[in-house]
Parts: sequence; C-alpha cells; structure tokens
Amino acid sequence: MGLFKKLRKNRKAISPTIVAIIVIVAVVIGVSITVAGWMMRQSPPRVEALRIAQGSGIVAANKEFILVLENTGTADASIINIKVGGADAASLNSPVTKYPIPVNAGTKVTVRGIAGFPGVCGTTGYYEALVYTAAGNSYTTILYVL
Repeated sequence: MGLFKKLRKNRKAISPTIVAIIVIVAVVIGVSITVAGWMMRQSPPRVEALRIAQGSGIVAANKEFILVLENTGTADASIINIKVGGADAASLNSPVTKYPIPVNAGTKVTVRGIAGFPGVCGTTGYYEALVYTAAGNSYTTILYVL
C-alpha cells in the first residue's frame, strides 16, 4: 500500500483550467468549420428580372405591338400572358406563337403581336403593356405609337 501512496504523491496533474481551454478551443474550431461549410454551399437566390428594352412600341396602322424583352436576372423567365391597352394580346406573330414564351437568363427576345383592345389605334399617344410571368411577376411599360 505504501507504494501506491508514493506514486500518487509524485503524480503530476493537468490543471482543470487548461482542460477547459482546450475543450473550448476545439468546440470553436469545430463550429467554425461547420459554419464555413454551410456558407459555401449556400448560393444566391435565382430570380428573373425582365426589362422592356429599347425598340418596343405599337404600330398604329394595324395595332401590332413590338416588345423587346431582356432577362437581366439569373433565372429563366416564362411569359404566360401579355396585355396591351388593358386587353389580352389577340395574337402573337413571333417565332414563338404560343404561351409560355421562354426568355432565358441573360438573353433578349422580341415578341410581336396584335393588341386585343377594341377600336382603332391612334397615330399618336401611348398604351400600357403588362407582361406576366409564370413566377407570378408582372412587368409594366408604356408602348408609344411608332
């Protein structure tokens, strides 16, 4: 028994403060690595952003509208309806003649059609155009008579 008392007396111990500091540093490093990994996996949200570009207007003689749409967003857009002068477009005379009209991110699309509002189109003035997308967004512009 005397041998065990002697060994116990000579034994050196690590301070509890040092152990606590080592544990805290290990936890902080682990949490930091986890947060950094999580942040790297997060990507910015993809959104459509249609802009009605120059060259848009309405031709008075036959109520033909021209919409030059540019998608400046990071997601593709899908046009599901166009209204000119408060009425749905009567017809589309574009390479794409049916809805939905795709507008890929970073591209321009020219849409031509016949405005569906009743009556004749004046030779001067303007009409409101609304473009609706599948994402639930609507974009408004003024189409001047060309």
